[in-house]
Amino acid sequence: MELAFALLVAALAVFWISTRQIKQPWRLLIWVSGVALLVAATILVFRQNDHVGLFRAIGNLWESRDSPSSGILVQAFRRNVGGVAQFVPQLMDVFLAAGAVLAAAAFAAFTPGERTERLVRPLILGTLAFMLGGVVSLSVVAIGFGGYVKPRTHLGYVSDANVHDGDSFYIGEIPMRLWGADAPESDQECSNGTDCGELARTHLVELMDGALIQCDQRLSQRTQRPRDSFGRALVQCWAWREREPRVDLAEQMIREGYAIQYEGRDYGYSDAEADGGSRNLMLTCTLRPDRWRNDDEARLLFEATRTVQEGVRTMGACP
Repeated sequence: MELAFALLVAALAVFWISTRQIKQPWRLLIWVSGVALLVAATILVFRQNDHVGLFRAIGNLWESRDSPSSGILVQAFRRNVGGVAQFVPQLMDVFLAAGAVLAAAAFAAFTPGERTERLVRPLILGTLAFMLGGVVSLSVVAIGFGGYVKPRTHLGYVSDANVHDGDSFYIGEIPMRLWGADAPESDQECSNGTDCGELARTHLVELMDGALIQCDQRLSQRTQRPRDSFGRALVQCWAWREREPRVDLAEQMIREGYAIQYEGRDYGYSDAEADGGSRNLMLTCTLRPDRWRNDDEARLLFEATRTVQEGVRTMGACP
């Protein structure tokens, strides 16, 4: 991203040079060079797997035009705008100071002749552009791109490399944990020798692949905090694809038999259905993921003998 930004700045500088009064062939050559730099910057940006892209989110807003309030942009802005409001007073201080300078410059332009006016007009236009840029920047941050102000809604694309297991992943640099679902740990095995942790992870990757992911922060029912014991944001997430209904990732993982309900979240169907019925990982047997994490004795016994210690809670079709 740093290289793309440098190329963009270089392109703008080249465009400025092309406005100078020099011979037309040279101006055209300089302008074409600027276009090439701009195209290169664009390619670098859109080749990044985790680049959300404002245009993609705006496209979703168009798809939701019949019900704008359900669009991902409107939802994200509504939930996050409070998080950036703290920056408005500081930004207003800068705007007011700039306004005072412009007032003095405009007064100075009362002097006879146009020389001062020619200097002041671009200064005023530049300041207006700066103020508009500040407002646009805050708006983009409020939508939730990047998560730098700890938004309550996060947007992003999630690649295979950013998925840790069947219920945890990264959006940008922010670790996420699906709220209300618990999938096998990355090293967890099932009774038939299946690497069920990797199967759950792979299925979550498939659900996320190519989709714009929206994650809203939730509170743990146990601790009433927005993060788990590992510091990951607890989130309810949906996968958005063009002309398709959004998919609740936790619910889909549970419904398809790759995770179980966790912390008492109710999806509105029976426990048998919520545990995936007799599908996928539910065809075999393993410890519940929380037991795999926290009960070393039960985990070691299961790894050695593929049997479950009496009284230990399990996941799947265990005897």
